[in-house]
Amino acid sequence: MEKKRRNRMKQIHSLDERLAREAESLRKRARRAGASLERMHLLEKAEQMEKARDINAMLAGPPNRQDVSRPTG
Repeated sequence: MEKKRRNRMKQIHSLDERLAREAESLRKRARRAGASLERMHLLEKAEQMEKARDINAMLAGPPNRQDVSRPTG
């Protein structure tokens, strides 16, 4: 029996960009939905995307930068 291969795709945009884009898309859909249960669910999902961005930023840690004040050599 032949083993199935995974369909692997390289992501073009960072996770942060994808989450931000999805959150914005959900907020736009919620504005069009008017006052309803669907609107509430869309806004909750957008909030989850924002929280995921925050968690991702915390896990990534501070950006790696060389300290310019430190002499090299």
